[in-house]
Amino acid sequence: RSQFLRVHQMAGVLESIQESVIITDRKNRIVYVNPATEKMLGYRRSQLIGASAGKYFEGIPGNPPSLAEYIRRHSADRGWEGEIFDRRADGTLIPVHLAMTRINDEEGRPRGYVGISHDISSLRAVEEARRRYTERIEEEVKKRTEELHLIAGDLAEQEARRDASVSNMAEGVVVEDENYQVKFMNKTLLKKFGPVEDRKCYQIFIGRKSPCPVCGIKEIIREKKDYFCYELVDREGRTYEIVSSPLIK
Repeated sequence: RSQFLRVHQMAGVLESIQESVIITDRKNRIVYVNPATEKMLGYRRSQLIGASAGKYFEGIPGNPPSLAEYIRRHSADRGWEGEIFDRRADGTLIPVHLAMTRINDEEGRPRGYVGISHDISSLRAVEEARRRYTERIEEEVKKRTEELHLIAGDLAEQEARRDASVSNMAEGVVVEDENYQVKFMNKTLLKKFGPVEDRKCYQIFIGRKSPCPVCGIKEIIREKKDYFCYELVDREGRTYEIVSSPLIK
């Protein structure tokens, strides 16, 4: 009992702290509340002291069905700590962080509990705002990703249509790099000159071992021209009008 009295005598100190402090006896009756409790819950001290704690703290949505029994059952080393809901006098539910400490007598028998709690509504509001922000960002990322997939699909379809159009043109179309390496020939040229087979343009069209004296590659890439027109006689004596232009300038 002396330990219980010593805790009760500490009320003078507890009057000034910002956290809610509630002391209950062995029968779960409230024997002390500090001013912070009145402020947090909206009840007068006279309403709380002498009443059963269950009247104010049991049956609150979001809490275990029997909060006092739950705390007793899960107490370790005479204490329990966690987040629960309290109900204000106006019926408003507020999330609180609660730390419960069991008061024992000199023989180690339980005499009551001291509960210290504080309102964590602001913290929950920040967490909820962060959750909503994260959900909004994730939704935006998902939306943009879907849009990019649609764009990529459209581009792929456009590219396929373009490639099919170029491939089926009656005019010959060839794509070469600056080293005269043929990267693409459409069907018209493939039909006349055969497969590319890692050959240079002058090997395919002229049958030469070195670049032609007059060359569109040299003019548009090395001389920085926008386009270059010239005539070319192939290895079978056929004359072609050539228009060379860069894919990327």
